[in-house]
Parts: sequence; C-alpha cells; structure tokens
Amino acid sequence: MEALAYFRKVSDTPEAVFGKAEIFQRLGLFSAAHKLYNNGLISYKNYIEKHPDILYYYAENLRIIGKTEQAKSLFYLLMDTYLRERAYLGLGLIEYTRNDMKSAEMYLKKASESPDRVIRRQALLNLGKTLIAADHKPRAIEYLKTLQRDYPYTPESKKALLLLARLMREKKNYLQAEKYLRELLFGRKPGKDALNELEALINASINNNIKAFKHIWNNSGQWLYAPSREDTLLNVAEALRNSGGNFIRVYTYLIKHGSKEIRAKSLSQLAIFFSRLSDVKRVEKLVTSLEKLNPGGDEILRARAWLYYLKGKKNHAYSMLTRISHPVNDDIDLLWRVKEGAPSVKGFLKNYRSMSRATGDPLRYTDIGDLLTDKDMKKEAVKYFNLALKVNPDDAQAMFMLVKIKGSASLMQRLSIKKGLYGSMAKVMIKEQEIKKHILEM
Repeated sequence: MEALAYFRKVSDTPEAVFGKAEIFQRLGLFSAAHKLYNNGLISYKNYIEKHPDILYYYAENLRIIGKTEQAKSLFYLLMDTYLRERAYLGLGLIEYTRNDMKSAEMYLKKASESPDRVIRRQALLNLGKTLIAADHKPRAIEYLKTLQRDYPYTPESKKALLLLARLMREKKNYLQAEKYLRELLFGRKPGKDALNELEALINASINNNIKAFKHIWNNSGQWLYAPSREDTLLNVAEALRNSGGNFIRVYTYLIKHGSKEIRAKSLSQLAIFFSRLSDVKRVEKLVTSLEKLNPGGDEILRARAWLYYLKGKKNHAYSMLTRISHPVNDDIDLLWRVKEGAPSVKGFLKNYRSMSRATGDPLRYTDIGDLLTDKDMKKEAVKYFNLALKVNPDDAQAMFMLVKIKGSASLMQRLSIKKGLYGSMAKVMIKEQEIKKHILEM
C-alpha cells in the first residue's frame, strides 16, 4: 500500500504507470490494472519494447480477466526473450482453462524446464492438475511427488500434498492419504481445504476400511472437533461404537456443542449404550437431559423405551417402540427383548415385519419360529423354520426345532453330524430312540 501511495504522487512516467499497474495486479484489482496497462501500451510503445517484463505482466492480466486470445498473442511475442518459460506457463494455464489438456501439458512441460525455481514449481503443480483432469492420474502422481520432494515447504508443495491425499483417497489407499495430510495438519494452523480433505477421508474410510479409519482417527481426528462438522462426528461416533473405539468422548462433545437434533441423537445413543450395561441411573439422567431438550420425534421415544425395558415395564417399552417413525436396528433388538409386552403375537409380528422392511434388516425366521412354538402355534412355526433353512441350510437351531415338532429321522441324522449344542442333542435323541426300540424288541 505504501508503494501505491508513492506511485500516486509521482508524475505519469512509464515507470510510474506500469509500476502502479503491477501493484493493482498484486492487490487483485485486475480491471484497474488492465486500464493502466492499456493506456501505457498506447503512450509508451518504445519503452515496452525495451522492457519485455511489462509485456509479460500485461499478458498475465489478460489471461486472468479472460481475454485469452489477446494474452496468447503477447505470450508468443515473449518466446525469444528471457521470459520464455514464464510465457510457456501462461500458455499452459490458458489451455488448461479451455480443457485442451494435451496442449496444456505440452506448454507446462516446457515451463518445467525453467531454471527459475518458482516457475518450475508452478509448472509441476499445474502439470499434476492437468494430468488429473485428463485422467492420467499415475503420471500426475509422479509430477506431484517430484514437486513435494524437490521443493518442500513451499506454497506449491502444500497444494501438491493436498492433491496427493485426494488421489490416494480415491485409490482407497487411506493410510497413505493420511500421511500426506499429516504434513499439512501438523505444520502451522491447517487450512480449510486440508480439514475438508481429512473429513472426506474419514467418511470414506468409515464406509470402506474400518481398520484404516480407526488408525486415521486416532492420529488426526482431533482436528475435526468443530460444530460445523457435527454430521461427520456423528458418523465417527457410530463407527467407533460399532468397532470398539472411544465413542463416548465424541458423543459427549456433540452433546455440548452440537445442534439440537445432533444433541438429541447423541443423548439417545448413550442411553442405549448404558442400557445394554444395565446402568439404570445413568440412563435416567440421559433421558432427563433429553426431556429438557424437548426434541420430539424418535430419539426421546427410543431412550424412554430402553429405560422402561430396564425397569421391567415391557408393555410401556413396546408401546414406545411402535410409535417410532424411522426405526433403526437397535429398535429391532429392543423389540425382541420386550416381545412379551405386545398385546398379541400377530400384532408383534406385524410391527416387527414393518421395522425389518424400514431398516433392511433380514427377517429372523428362526426367532419367529421359536416365538410361535412357545405360543403353541406349531403349524405356523414349521413354516418359518423351513424358511430359515432356505436362507441358511446349516441353521442348527431351526433343524433341531423341526426335529422336535415333526420328528424327522433324516433331519435328525443330518443334525447329529454337526458340532455344537444342537448336534450333541440330536445324537442324544437318536441314542434315546435306539434304546426305546431295543426295549420294545425284547
């Protein structure tokens, strides 16, 4: 800004006009710079012929404001000057914006041969981008690795690390992606782009490689603790809960800093977790916090259902579950635990089938058969045990129940060769039949 103030004071010499234009250019005031360059070109033609750098800055200005044909003409004029490699860089960037990746690569390769380290760095970075856009990603990786290796801790190297992390994520090489990101995350304060890429990496690894996810989260997850990333943090908590990680810390953070909806989900999930541990007092506190939050909807119904279950009030728990609009697998688990609270078997099975369809959870044919057997509905039970065997021909429990109900000798023989409790029981039943037969023959 001091330089700009100086140029405003001096007379309209070519040095002042073009110096002012360069300052405007650096400040991002491209239209103002363009006007000065235009006026200067008209007034100081002889001066420009002796100063090709002015021509280069004007060509750059034209490229930036989208007047690419004019810019190309000026870049071509620089081919016989010491600014040749800079011109190649500019031409490569123009062809990149036009999606002519073949031409862009040609110019950028020439620019990458520059003895100027800054030009070479910029050329290598843009070669990587060009080859990514052309879907030549292995070659892009080579250029980006060269940039990272030869010019570490430069602005271009940092951008290369981000691109390399993204490419490794796309290849599902999640651990290598995280290695590149760590160089950005553990330097100075990480930028938004690096954090966004880490968030994308976390979500991708949750979906595809839970072991890699846990490694990445343990190393770098602390950077994602921010209210703006609450949806990802909720996914992280669920993944940690299912894989034995420290999900309580994540839920606790969300309860303090999340939106109302996310706080409700976090409280509900913790209530389910502590319900499975039979910690009634802890669940009561969580349900109370939910009621104070007053979220409405499924989360409060879900938490209350588990609390009623812990207190032995299965009919109340069952009633809560049937009011849930969008069931999840935990709801199905609890529904089976409180099946005695259902007014009728028919009503229970209707609600169970509805929840199963909503969650995509396969029907538990063997469990249905057991329930119907307990209610002395053996004919219906046989149908479900047969369905269970169609789904899984090795279902020993379904085989055993069919043997008990129908007394099938062939099925009993088939079951007796299996290991485990039901195989052993089948052997005992066969032995018992042999003894009875022997007694009758005496």
